[in-house]
This record gives sequence, C-alpha cells and structure tokens, in this order.
Amino acid sequence: YDGGQSSDGKHTSSVYTLTSTGTQFTVAKTWTSPGSFNWSASQPTSGDYNADGKDDIAILYDGGQSSDGKHTSSVYTLTSTGT
Repeated sequence: YDGGQSSDGKHTSSVYTLTSTGTQFTVAKTWTSPGSFNWSASQPTSGDYNADGKDDIAILYDGGQSSDGKHTSSVYTLTSTGT
C-alpha cells in the first residue's frame, strides 16, 4: 500500500496480508516501511524464498542513483512463519 508522503517528506509504504479461514478473510498489516520507502519504485512478488514450504513476499526496489552515479537496487524478503 502506498501511504504517500508524510509531513517530513518521507514516503510510507505497507504490506497487508489477507488470510483465509475457508469462510472469510482476515486482514493484517504485516510490514510498514522504515524511513522512506517509495511504493512507486517497488515491485512486490510472492514465492517460497527460504525453501521452508511456506509462501513469502519479496519486494524488488529501485533505489535510483547513488551520489557516484551508480544505479542501486535492493530485494527485501518478508518470510512467513505459517501463522
């Protein structure tokens, strides 16, 4: 979720998960960005990234250019405990 910019100019983003009981969904906020995390520079994806048999979330992030002109990218992984 793109939370926009706070009054200090930092971007805020959150990840929400919807889990099913078989008859209804439960919504939970599972992650909120530390500092400034621009959702428009992000690409979320899912998979089992730590090979434990549980679905995880990864966020590919375009960090733009560093002061020396190099392009920066990051991958954030949010792993599931199954609960």
